[in-house]
Amino acid sequence: MTDIRRRRIRLEGLGLFCLEAGEGGRAMLLLHGRWGRAETWRELMLRYAGRYRIVAPDQRGHGLSDRPRSSYTAEELAGDAAALADALGLRELVAIGHSMGAQVAAQLAVARPDLVRGLALLDKSPEGSPPRPPLPPDEIRVDDPVTAALRPPFDSWTAAREAISAWAESETAIRYFMNGLREDDEGVRPLFDPYAIAAGLANNSSWWELLPRIACPTMVARARGGEAVSDEAFHRMAREIPAARAYELSLPDHNLHQADPTEFYRCFDDFLAWLGD
Repeated sequence: MTDIRRRRIRLEGLGLFCLEAGEGGRAMLLLHGRWGRAETWRELMLRYAGRYRIVAPDQRGHGLSDRPRSSYTAEELAGDAAALADALGLRELVAIGHSMGAQVAAQLAVARPDLVRGLALLDKSPEGSPPRPPLPPDEIRVDDPVTAALRPPFDSWTAAREAISAWAESETAIRYFMNGLREDDEGVRPLFDPYAIAAGLANNSSWWELLPRIACPTMVARARGGEAVSDEAFHRMAREIPAARAYELSLPDHNLHQADPTEFYRCFDDFLAWLGD
């Protein structure tokens, strides 16, 4: 039976909580989406732990990791990912990112081509506002749309699930947000930091300029009919990344690695075979 280990890694000025599985020289680094946490990768970790050493952090401001008052740009989060990989001695890794995590993984691949030998970008478009300097922390308006919609804390786990079910678009989305809750004296509330979400959204911008600079083989995947990646963006990503394979999954679910695991892992295994794994 595969064990998933829980640990906390202290980086310079930042503590990251991580899940880890597997051993050996080949590695995977899994980067979750906004509002998420490492737990969303559990099934993938169990599936590939016999072949890879797999590390999935709660990114800063999410889950059980530290939540400093900082910019929460993709560049900053990619710096965290690089520091984590260096601290753990990970080399020649496959970086897999979902949604926000895909943008972070792309930043990591460009900043550290010595570290990333393969990249998987799951249902994230590079579209956005023009790049600009990040806002100072005291200019961030703490206005998280999920917190505004759900209005936590909830008085029970049942109430939390009822509220999320009335708002989320799919069962996988319900699981995604339920995995990001905790219970304390005041009730059941999200693990993510509303400031971190607000800063990440306020400081997010287009990242088309990164695509031609991605040197490693790259999987570009989207949910067909979903809202995250338009037809135009999907085809442009496949054109502009020098070594890309595009995969369109049949369900319109943003959590495409969980919506139809059989279809997703067939595509992902094809990508890994292309890498020579």
